[in-house]
Amino acid sequence: MTSEEFVTKKGYKLVPPDGGYGYVILVAASVNFVSLTPTMFGVCFGMIFNDLFTKLKMGATEISLLTGLSALAVSVSAFLAGPLLKVMSRRKLALLGAVLLNAGVFGAIFVNSMAQLIACQGLLQFFGYGFLYNVSCTILNEYFLEKRLFAMSIAQTLSAAAAMVAPMIVSWSMAEYGFRGTLIVISAINLQTIVASALLQPVARHMKKEVLEDVHGGFLCILMEMSINDLKNKVLETPVIKSNDIEDADDLFNEKKQGVKLSIANIVITWIKEFIDWPLFKKFALTCGCLGGPVSFFVDSNFVFFLAQYLYDLKWDNDQVKWALALIGFGDIAGRILLIFSSSWLKRLGSHVIYVAGLFIAIVTKLGMLWITDYTWTLAIVAVMGLSRCTIGVLYPMVVADSVEPDQFPSAMGISMMMFGILAIIMGPAVGAIRDATGNYTIMFLIMIGLLIVTVVAWIIELLRGKRKMSSIEGR
Repeated sequence: MTSEEFVTKKGYKLVPPDGGYGYVILVAASVNFVSLTPTMFGVCFGMIFNDLFTKLKMGATEISLLTGLSALAVSVSAFLAGPLLKVMSRRKLALLGAVLLNAGVFGAIFVNSMAQLIACQGLLQFFGYGFLYNVSCTILNEYFLEKRLFAMSIAQTLSAAAAMVAPMIVSWSMAEYGFRGTLIVISAINLQTIVASALLQPVARHMKKEVLEDVHGGFLCILMEMSINDLKNKVLETPVIKSNDIEDADDLFNEKKQGVKLSIANIVITWIKEFIDWPLFKKFALTCGCLGGPVSFFVDSNFVFFLAQYLYDLKWDNDQVKWALALIGFGDIAGRILLIFSSSWLKRLGSHVIYVAGLFIAIVTKLGMLWITDYTWTLAIVAVMGLSRCTIGVLYPMVVADSVEPDQFPSAMGISMMMFGILAIIMGPAVGAIRDATGNYTIMFLIMIGLLIVTVVAWIIELLRGKRKMSSIEGR
């Protein structure tokens, strides 16, 4: 059941509630976004596992492999969420994701080898994360239409607030209990995803009735059209045996008799195309709406992931690193609050334009952080960098939603996140190997910034072409 409008036979249409039980869904999605370990504690990953990385002798290449496999697990599960939602309810898939996520977090407490860390922290946990993230975005997209940016901003703002205080919690917990005790605290927080997932309900139960404006004139046409369609369906459903059918049956029998069989490869290919929604894939996969978010998310998450190690390399102590990471969260939450209060105005600009503006801020701040070494100025730049994280994180689902039809969102989100996984598994170890080969983080960061620049240029070209196409259509 999607959030698309349904015309009924009583002179009204059913539309998303944009409130009501939608606010319960908003709370549940917010809890999921807050409790997800990569969301709340993603910026603290280096702080939590720094000693374990040293103990296991994991360099930048191995760490990049871990993040790449994590991204691949997210992308595969998010991609599978689209087809699975056709046979499973939102609640069941969310609960499955919550169980996998919590199993991975709890298992990470006991890891003593790189293989165990990859299995628990890299694969199991992030596989559940992909299910939960896709379902949470999908159900928010279904329950909210006019207030979609407002709802998404609130849900993501709470997660940013949690990310801002997470470094403080981790710093205290690491000092008191060590990294395994810290993981126990994180595991307890993650358990809230099970409760939140249980609150999810189909949007069909809460659709709002909206009376049609032209009930007398247009309603008759609607009834006539529906009657004709019903008549066609009944005619099509009536089995009719023709002479051609008998001939076709004879031909088929002869083919079987002669040993001619359908190609198994063709059957498999046809099934795969139906499974991945091949028409949508061809239309959507190579657009900036699909690729822009994954590239931006990959660069931003890896930049922040290696930021702690980069600052330690600059001889910063734990307190200085803690404040830098906290300021990223502060800038992030400030941007999300701004989105809440300006959502009605920003809606006119469109999610794609706002996203490109956020990427421009990301490029400038990341370059500035590499060029400036002063402690105070670096903290200021890091805080502004949080604004770009806001657009990359909050608007990513909205960019996808604005690029496809409402009922195509789960599959489109899965396709986009699959692209993220492919990019992460290819580029992640590559940039880590560059760091190990060169011995510094600057070249690695510049390569990632270059990916952002290419993305911004391609996106601007796509927006200008779309605008020119719309102008030519209106001119006709």
